[in-house]
Amino acid sequence: MYTIDATVNNIHGIHCRPSSAIVKGAKSFESSITVNADGQTANLTNILELISLGLPQGASVSISAEGSDEEAAAKKIAELFEEIYDYPDK
Repeated sequence: MYTIDATVNNIHGIHCRPSSAIVKGAKSFESSITVNADGQTANLTNILELISLGLPQGASVSISAEGSDEEAAAKKIAELFEEIYDYPDK
């Protein structure tokens, strides 16, 4: 198992659009990938589980992957959690 920490950077947290990108990313790997935040865990192939965590900007998450491509999977998913999907209104 490979585990990496990340911080949610998106201004509006992890809502539908970022969740969709994260789940799509997770499904592209063979490894089983989960995220843990504040004692709650979500399977990253299930968008409803991810959205239900209600992760705001600044939330710390721990991503765990287990399988043949676990290190690459965890690192890519960490990048997706740290990506900015929304920009402030100008």
